[in-house]
Order: sequence, then structure tokens, then C-alpha cells
Amino acid sequence: MALTPAPASYESVALAVQAGALGIIDVDSTSDDFAAPLRAVHRGETWLPDAQVRGVLGQVAADIGLTAAERRSRLTSVVLGLVPLMGAVATIMSLLWRRYLSHIGVRPVDLAIDPATRVIDAIAAVSILLGVAGPLLLIGSWL
Repeated sequence: MALTPAPASYESVALAVQAGALGIIDVDSTSDDFAAPLRAVHRGETWLPDAQVRGVLGQVAADIGLTAAERRSRLTSVVLGLVPLMGAVATIMSLLWRRYLSHIGVRPVDLAIDPATRVIDAIAAVSILLGVAGPLLLIGSWL
């Protein structure tokens, strides 16, 4: 059994369970409140009050971080989401480049620069941006 402070903090409850306590009793409990927990522990059962356990689990849930697999899954989702976005950017830039050149009366063939090179430049720029800012996604507090 573990004797915890009257408003049992989640740290004290978690440390008591980690140390091997099968039951938790508040300091402010009366002598009548000790009988049921002691009998339960004597039978080998656990005695954790529902209200305290619910509060402890609620507070501990906020402290749980991302696992490596979850982080990898999020980054994979971001990369897979960028593929259609890059296709859309390539299409729009190709269209805009052709329209711009047609307004000034120049064919892309005359300049020996087709819209695909501009799209490749845009893809390279976005890739460089991701290379610089991508590792910042691994900082948990920024997610």
C-alpha cells in the first residue's frame, strides 16, 4: 500500500505504482477507509480509486510523446501529400510560362527554354526548402 498526499498528484501515484504498490490510500482517509483497501491488497488485488486513476491517466496522456514510427508515418504522409501538389504546381507554372511567352510574342522553342525547365527549377527550389526546413519537423514542440 502507498500513502499519498491528500490531493494525490499524478507523479506520486505513478511513482507508487512503479515502486510496486498495489493500492493507494490518501493521508486524509479515516480509519474506516483503510479496511477495504487492505483486504483487497491482502487478496492480491489492486486498489486504485477510480477518480484518482482517471485524473492520473488524463494528466499522463498529455505527457506522452510521439514514437519514432508515428513520426515517420507523419513525415511519410507529408511527402506523399506533396507529390500531387508538385504536379499541380508544375502544370500551373507550365501554363503560365507559355502564356507569358505568347503575350510577348516569343515561342518557347525560339528561346530553347521549355516550360519543363522552369518546373524543374521550381521543384528544385521546393526540395531545397524542404531540405532546410524539413529537419525542423523533428522538433516535437513545433509540431
